[in-house]
Amino acid sequence: MTTGTLNHHLEKMRGLIVSNRGMYELTDDGLRAYRAILAMEGRSIELGGLSLLDLIFRPSLGFEGLAKMRISFALASILIGSLAIGVTLKTFGVPSVLGNSLSPLVFSLIGARIGYNAREYSKFLISFPATLFPLLITFLAFTYSEQMSELLGISRAVLSSVVPKIGLVWFFYLLMTCARHSFRLNPNESFVVAAVGIFAGRVVLDAVGGTSLILG
Repeated sequence: MTTGTLNHHLEKMRGLIVSNRGMYELTDDGLRAYRAILAMEGRSIELGGLSLLDLIFRPSLGFEGLAKMRISFALASILIGSLAIGVTLKTFGVPSVLGNSLSPLVFSLIGARIGYNAREYSKFLISFPATLFPLLITFLAFTYSEQMSELLGISRAVLSSVVPKIGLVWFFYLLMTCARHSFRLNPNESFVVAAVGIFAGRVVLDAVGGTSLILG
């Protein structure tokens, strides 16, 4: 196929496909059209083998489900975020919520927009709450530190030192994965976006005097 013929067909499919960083992908209308074609052929397009646990144990697949706006994944993400923010707010107050959750959200968006001209804000906003699962786990570890230390056979001092570090690494990985699928970034770009969000969150946390849970 010649370049002219290819460009002709691409022009005919305007609105169904879009060029993104040198690669072509379906738009929302294009995906609906593809699903309609598959439906007429008696087939369907689904993310096979996914479950809500993938948000925790297989985040790359889980955030793919969120990026494709699967309702069950979106509801699970919102539930995780609501619980994490709710318990942080009740126990540690507004400054800790600003630093540990809201600031990484805002500055990750800013970093993606300025650095890579990302515009899929809705997907990121729906996916981001799921990245706060480590915040929820860290809160529970602090709240039930005595029981946790007895269960794991380690001292409370070791527990309080190790858990936030694990939470930070976990949160960074989830935020990076979230940015990659929501904004369609490559691994290096998503790394930068996550780093900006977490670094800015730490700066805000220090400025407002909040309690660090997952920001080191």
